[in-house]
Amino acid sequence: LKNRGNKASADHKAVEKCVDEFANIFTHENLTLDQVYKIAETSLFWCYLPQIDTNMADELAHKGIKDGKDGITVPACANAAGIHKCKLAVIGKSLYPYCFQGVNFFPCHYSANKKAWISREIFSDWFHFFFVFVFFS
Repeated sequence: LKNRGNKASADHKAVEKCVDEFANIFTHENLTLDQVYKIAETSLFWCYLPQIDTNMADELAHKGIKDGKDGITVPACANAAGIHKCKLAVIGKSLYPYCFQGVNFFPCHYSANKKAWISREIFSDWFHFFFVFVFFS
């Protein structure tokens, strides 16, 4: 059995302290689940090859081939009640991708960054122009 990720390295005492602090703020400020939001991000690498061959679990696949790092980052945001789900945002490498030419409607917010990561500027723009504007309008 292989332990993947960082599950075993979690600081359980720090987590309990954070949960207690959040519970105190939640009750002290009289917040509801509609007022609490969470944003999380995921990445999609479409040129990345699998590391293990599906035929043989012990055999590594594609030795000597460098993985492509072309991808996008997609942050998603919703409130704790699940009633309000914000429109997705997509962060790519190109400000004006060729595939978007002639597209009049795009169902999410698109931003660009050299590494296709969420940066302070991108998050600030998204927060002020899309989250706050939509939430208070």
